[in-house]
Amino acid sequence: MQTAIELGRLLRDQKVIPIKYPLPEVVVIHQDATCHDDFKTLKNYILEELNVKELTIASDEKKYGVTLTGLADSDRLGKRLKGDFKKVSQGVAAMTSQQLEEFMKAGQVAVEGHTLTLEDIKIKYGVAAAMSGQYAACADGSLMVLLNIVQDQGMVEEGVAREVVNRIQRMRKKGGLKPQDSVTVVYRAQAEGTGEEVTKAAASLEAVITKHQQYIESTTKGPIMSFSSKYDLSKPITKEEQKLNRAAELRMIKGLEGVVLSLWIVESDSQLQQPPSSTPACRFINLKGVPGSNLGTLGLLEATLLLENPVGENLLTLDQLEPETNQLLKLSVHRKLFFYHVEKGTVELVTKIPSSGETIYVSNKSVSL
Repeated sequence: MQTAIELGRLLRDQKVIPIKYPLPEVVVIHQDATCHDDFKTLKNYILEELNVKELTIASDEKKYGVTLTGLADSDRLGKRLKGDFKKVSQGVAAMTSQQLEEFMKAGQVAVEGHTLTLEDIKIKYGVAAAMSGQYAACADGSLMVLLNIVQDQGMVEEGVAREVVNRIQRMRKKGGLKPQDSVTVVYRAQAEGTGEEVTKAAASLEAVITKHQQYIESTTKGPIMSFSSKYDLSKPITKEEQKLNRAAELRMIKGLEGVVLSLWIVESDSQLQQPPSSTPACRFINLKGVPGSNLGTLGLLEATLLLENPVGENLLTLDQLEPETNQLLKLSVHRKLFFYHVEKGTVELVTKIPSSGETIYVSNKSVSL
């Protein structure tokens, strides 16, 4: 049983298909019906270990166009056969699949006058040309495994989602987080450059993460959110940014080279709120006291006065500027105040409500600045 799993993993390695990417089918071929029952009993285990969708159990390898090729072992036979090695090697290579099967059953075969054993000939398994693009094959003794290596788009996307999960788990470990720690992940797939293909690939990667969001969140035990410029990501627990031109794990998406995948882990959703702004949401003016004023704290005044509150309501009038400023200064006695525009050396008395964001100078007397 374990041999079948090891052969399946070997085929994945040969075809460079990481285990995180699901495959449609594994075919296990064995002549012994008792072994068939064992495979059926452990079907779910085999499917999970090899990350495949279906298990097919068979006894006829010809149905799948399996071919055998013999190769003389040069290390064993070179010194022993000396000058005859070349013609013996050619004789072994010319053996048909049926001849090789008979040789494997008998345990020995005569080639060019020399008796060869199972240790002398290496057997390579393949499939007929018509099926070579679909199946990869290998065997150990009487057990043969075929792996269907043709993935549909859904399987590719599932593998990408698994890789994103792996990256998040590595980042959690790097950040010293425990399994029970609740955090939020923010992701962004960004094209480096303006090429159409890489731009589409970045969009595809974002779409895959969105499609498999529920799986990612349930596995990593926390929410995952698409990047927004409004988020405060200045102090993440940990961050990873990688250009994926060499990331074999994510190569299954065509054109992914040049895409930058960024991941942030932050403490909670609340950290993602937009940082507090020093600019009020309501319309406002900045007030500055005129230096040298004899009105107590007025000469040190630097404050912000809201012209409305809430937004769009209770707009101050020009007559209200003076009492509101008195209140801002917390003056016990109401004072007459003057408000001035100062721009490029020109001083003008304020005669209407200033525009939002303007700086207005305040004095308790008429002055020239």
